[in-house]
Amino acid sequence: MVKPRKDPVERFLELLRIRTVSGEGPNGAYEECANWLRNYLEEIGLRVQVFSLVPNKPIVLATWQGEDASLPGIILNSHYDVVPVIPEHWHSDPFDAKVLDDGSIYGRGAQDMKCVCIQYVEAIAQLKDQGFVPKRSIHLLYVPDEEIGGAEGMEEFLKSDQYKSICPVAFAFDEGLANPGDAFTVFYGERVPWWFYVKAEGPTGHGSRFIKDTATSKLIDICNKALAFREEQENLLSADPGCKHGDMKKKKLGDVTTINLTVLKAGVTLDGGKTYAMNVIPTEAVAGFDVRISPHEDLTEFKKKLDAWCAAEGVSWEFSPQTNPLFEHYVTKIDQSNEWWVLFKGACDKMGMRVETEVFPAATDSRFIRKLGIPALGFSPMSQTEILLHEHNERLHKDTFLRGIDVYTKIFSDMFSHVAVGLLRWSPEKLCTASIIGSRFIVTAAECVLTPTGERRTSSRAQPEFVVSISAESRNAGTTKTVNAANASRPTTASVVKVHKQSDYWKKWTRDTYAILELDTPLGDTHGKLLLPRLTDLDQTTGDTPVQIVGFDDDAGKQEIAPLKFSRCTCEFPQKFNGPQYMLHHNCDTTVLGSPGSPLLVRYTSMETYIIGIHSNAIGKAPTDPPEVDSVQLGYSNAAGD
Repeated sequence: MVKPRKDPVERFLELLRIRTVSGEGPNGAYEECANWLRNYLEEIGLRVQVFSLVPNKPIVLATWQGEDASLPGIILNSHYDVVPVIPEHWHSDPFDAKVLDDGSIYGRGAQDMKCVCIQYVEAIAQLKDQGFVPKRSIHLLYVPDEEIGGAEGMEEFLKSDQYKSICPVAFAFDEGLANPGDAFTVFYGERVPWWFYVKAEGPTGHGSRFIKDTATSKLIDICNKALAFREEQENLLSADPGCKHGDMKKKKLGDVTTINLTVLKAGVTLDGGKTYAMNVIPTEAVAGFDVRISPHEDLTEFKKKLDAWCAAEGVSWEFSPQTNPLFEHYVTKIDQSNEWWVLFKGACDKMGMRVETEVFPAATDSRFIRKLGIPALGFSPMSQTEILLHEHNERLHKDTFLRGIDVYTKIFSDMFSHVAVGLLRWSPEKLCTASIIGSRFIVTAAECVLTPTGERRTSSRAQPEFVVSISAESRNAGTTKTVNAANASRPTTASVVKVHKQSDYWKKWTRDTYAILELDTPLGDTHGKLLLPRLTDLDQTTGDTPVQIVGFDDDAGKQEIAPLKFSRCTCEFPQKFNGPQYMLHHNCDTTVLGSPGSPLLVRYTSMETYIIGIHSNAIGKAPTDPPEVDSVQLGYSNAAGD
């Protein structure tokens, strides 16, 4: 007999009662919580690991095995630590969680973020009960220390062998915030936290004298500059966007940079600060600042601002040793170029959920995930809910909590069914060909960008450029004319910023899979036209198809203009290579035998690709004397081409 599962609200209350306060947790509560999570996750049939990368700070990693383990997985991240409480400001014990008479679930962590810890599991349990199996593996991750910066939680995990064992990762969910209105807030980035100290040094003397350039006077000057900047940023929040037609939104907290003076230290003391010598001018004064820098603020420019504030003699600043500051903004795209956003938004639309996108005003573990190039969305399904994270008497209504489980269930059902691509970085190691399939997308053989085991070839952040090849001759409709790169539309180069690996579906026909490479800038009209013959065997006709050939010569250590390597492509019927009858084949690198190359595409949208041709070298060599078949040549035209 199957044992009935506990009510989700009871599960939630149990987790809230575990006192996982950052700073206290390593004394035993973290271990208690990790063991509780292990039992809970194993109960629904997930494979669970519990490990500590830092003593007494366990991490819980549970995996829901997908149909195709080779596809990049999805992380559902949450942190189980909570912030401290001031007991006298709570109506009752914050760690004796209960359901109040009004239906509110009361306790520290109710919104931040033990609700999501439970909702992930309950949503997956519902899907498993329905017989649903995800296309790719899903990894539930529970980490400590998020509330104190994440250095010994998520940051350590992403360096670990345990993380490497679940790579590659395509996408991640993390925490969001409640929304007091009818909408659901989704976060695509966050402000960069900089915690730093400013130290000023100056002469000492008796408190009865006018002494110039004292440490405290220097520090006050810097504090005044910081507070003036703070006022400027605060005024931006109340400013009228100046547009009445909805084209401009009023700024939210995440759109501006906040700076707060959180530490002040000065004075001469001999008893550890119990008393001070009020008549002695101190030689040193220190101020500590908590700054949250908006993605709209250039980090290099902000550092220059700090340097200018602290330019006086005897003044210096340094980051707090508690933090490991970022020097680059990392945001997730929320447009059609990000398939995961398209899937998420589509699932929300189907449920009639209005979504508001924002920059997270504080810091979450998502910043570490996005730094690796993995798209991440911060989302906690709480609408019509007062924001109470870190507040006294934190609570979440029972109905909102239960509705969140249903929301995740429907979103997961859509997103976990998706198989098109995953995310990998790119670095070339051999000469390859590729085809343009959109203004910012090209496609090539996966072996050009991945190792035989499917791993990325390099972890370097340096992204070499593809050079768009402009043929010396262009053939179109039986005419030939000469063009060169100078006559082509700009730009003719673009850096690869993402690699999307296709599923293994094509392996039954090819030696390898293919990868879609996303460029940082559109390539304009530099593509040529591929003229396909009438496919009588298939009883269909195809039109002109934009195609581009590009190359990289690793031996030469630089990009090569493609005509130096291959100037034309030949397209042939499949019988020549004993391949699938519904595909054409092509060969674009007759001068470089054995080089992998591009598939031939006729259509590309945000969600689907139709491949009608595969590179002949991926199938095998052609017969020595192949029969005559219809073929076409690939040429290039300039921007004003025919």
